[in-house]
Amino acid sequence: MWTEDSQNDWSRSSEKVKSGSYAARFRGSGTDSQLISVPINLQGKTSATITFYWYINSGLDSGEYIAFDISTDNGLTWTEKLRLKGNVDKENSWLSTNTILTELNDNLKVRFRGRSNQSSEKGFVDLVKVVAQ
Repeated sequence: MWTEDSQNDWSRSSEKVKSGSYAARFRGSGTDSQLISVPINLQGKTSATITFYWYINSGLDSGEYIAFDISTDNGLTWTEKLRLKGNVDKENSWLSTNTILTELNDNLKVRFRGRSNQSSEKGFVDLVKVVAQ
């Protein structure tokens, strides 16, 4: 259900999980390394609640982050909705997010992007859920 860009900084990992056996792990010296969803069928609905958990370790420095973006044109353009920033936001802890999006269509995609400069700097995403309304 997910693809990543050619930087290959995202992987399935059991290192840190919120629930279940695996989470998506960002690790590496990536510059906006991307993990992109397949198109999400909202079955004609025009709004959705998107929830997920994410985590960054204390190794992420200022200017390094994991971001959450959406696209309503099947990935041609993207809009950043949330960003979890190293040395700014809470680190070494799972954080819950809940965002409501409106004016959507069946060309919705979500993506996570990561930026760091060392493989010891890591972030994780787990339990991504999209509920159309």
